[in-house]
Amino acid sequence: HFKPAPLLAAIVWRRCFSGSSRRVCLKQTFIEHSSQLANCENRADTQEGFEETGEVSLVGWVRSLRRQKKVSFIELGDGTTHKTLQIVVSPSELLPADVSADTCLRVVGRLSATDRAANGLELRASSLAVTGPADRASGLSFHHEQRPDTARQSPHLRPRLAGFQAVCRLRAALNRALRSALDERHYLEVEAPVLTSNDCEGAGETFRLADSESFFRSPVHLTVSSQLHLEALALGLSRVYCLGRAFRAEKSLTTYHLAEFSMLEAEATELDSTDALCNHVEWLLKTAVNCVISQCPEDLSKLANHEDSDSGNNLSAIENLLSKSFARLTFADAVKALMEKTSEFKVPPTMGMSDLRREHELALVQLCDNIPVFVTDFPVKSRPFYCAESSPGLSASFDLLLPGVGEVLGGSVRESDSTRLNQSIKRHQLLESSVERLHWYLELRRFGSAPHGGYGLGVDRFLRFLVGGSTSVKELVPFPRSFHHCPS
Repeated sequence: HFKPAPLLAAIVWRRCFSGSSRRVCLKQTFIEHSSQLANCENRADTQEGFEETGEVSLVGWVRSLRRQKKVSFIELGDGTTHKTLQIVVSPSELLPADVSADTCLRVVGRLSATDRAANGLELRASSLAVTGPADRASGLSFHHEQRPDTARQSPHLRPRLAGFQAVCRLRAALNRALRSALDERHYLEVEAPVLTSNDCEGAGETFRLADSESFFRSPVHLTVSSQLHLEALALGLSRVYCLGRAFRAEKSLTTYHLAEFSMLEAEATELDSTDALCNHVEWLLKTAVNCVISQCPEDLSKLANHEDSDSGNNLSAIENLLSKSFARLTFADAVKALMEKTSEFKVPPTMGMSDLRREHELALVQLCDNIPVFVTDFPVKSRPFYCAESSPGLSASFDLLLPGVGEVLGGSVRESDSTRLNQSIKRHQLLESSVERLHWYLELRRFGSAPHGGYGLGVDRFLRFLVGGSTSVKELVPFPRSFHHCPS
């Protein structure tokens, strides 16, 4: 009856990878059996009403383990859902000695409902194999939450943390919700280049490719925005958007700046006024947040109540976003309101200022009872060359400010007249070389131009708002890149 350990392991491994078992993930499992679990909730015999569906096979990581004399219990998670599955191993001898928290297992067995498991479902293992043992000697452990600064030192292992898994699921739900909402309004998702010869924002904070001039015969940068290319697409496809990456060489070490970040950008001929833009953005964010709440209520609740977030204020801020109309202030009115505020600012607001600092943005949201605030009609000199004017000296532009975060979105009506656009370029004193590389953009105004506008949403910052404004944006990105930080 004795089998050498390597032979026994090979037999168990073969059973796990072969046979008639159906491979599943935990999210799929709980969805498929949600009706059976609901039928069992109020019954003494929890097996009644539960339909067994043969053996299943799944892979996951051990969250916790209880070894007993005759039977052992494993809480297994695979990241597809916040729930874990209780694995029953009987007799205990079937459980290899090297199984511990963080070990990766492949398990085959039959599912059944039970009131002994926290999530109402358990799997009685018929075979079990270790696909990846955990190195306990390293001192690293990711089966329970880590402090952000500790977890950040091993970004490649953060996906094992339940909290970070919730962040990833929430981000995926937000991206789906934004896409779904725009698709319903007949916006076409398009792709824009990451490599570009234009600095869309004109701030000069771009990453320049070292060998671009020898390869492309002109200076080439990583894009800071897809806007200019989206405008070209919108002036033929009417309504377009893209969800992609943007890059800025901003030498900042704050909790809300990244060198590489996710942007949702949209351009459309229907967005031909500041009011149209603000109405559209308010509809989009409310629609997306409602969708995220319906898809990921447990993940959102877990993150909003995390010890590093201000859960009470955050949940209230989300409710305000959904239930109240966003406030709208012109830039001039915003500055006046800030000047009347008694709180001290590091940089006091003045009527001569042309833009808002982050401390001003946060204070302005507080003055508006912590509801989202649109600030419109910024001075022309503080906006890029492509912004249309709403009145002399003022741009048809806006920023959206959210509680605890500040600016998350900016947009404008684009100048569609060729003469006025050239005047704006001269006023902004763009370099001659930059103007030469914009010849294609200027040419758009010569061939059937149309009034249009657009905006860019910082997805990482908006996610930060959803989970709590005090959370660093670096904790919400799988592999954050920032000033002096690109370890992998």
